[in-house]
Amino acid sequence: MKKTIATVAIAAGMLATPAMAQAQNVAPGGFYVGALAGYEGLDVESGDASVSADADSAVYGITAGYDLSLGSAFIGVEGELSTSGGSTEFPDNFGGARDGLDADGQYYIGARAGFAVTPGIAAYGKVGYTALDTKSFTSAGSLDDLDNNASGLRFGGG
Repeated sequence: MKKTIATVAIAAGMLATPAMAQAQNVAPGGFYVGALAGYEGLDVESGDASVSADADSAVYGITAGYDLSLGSAFIGVEGELSTSGGSTEFPDNFGGARDGLDADGQYYIGARAGFAVTPGIAAYGKVGYTALDTKSFTSAGSLDDLDNNASGLRFGGG
């Protein structure tokens, strides 16, 4: 009888082991694509800091990437393309050649790494290069529009 109970207990333990393995946190992996939506604040300042202007607008775009699952951790690459209607005009007292600035779009390419917190939820950090395409304009028509790029490092997490 004792042997039968021991055998049943061992068999039940062996059957329960795969269920325990499935309940462990596994990091996400594979390709993903998503939509972006948010808020952008555009602040512009003259070189001598005597004049500034700002504008706020909605931002929308797409994001895509690939994560390589390493069990409970992951590493990946991602990219974003977004645009907004951000436009600002300098005050009338600005004696510069440009009247304002338009934000044309933004792109980002970077890497991220993280770990599974619970099944279906992961925490991550990311770093990469981002650039905001801008266009300076004048209403006088005496200068052509000037395209510029503001770029730098982006750090983030989620």
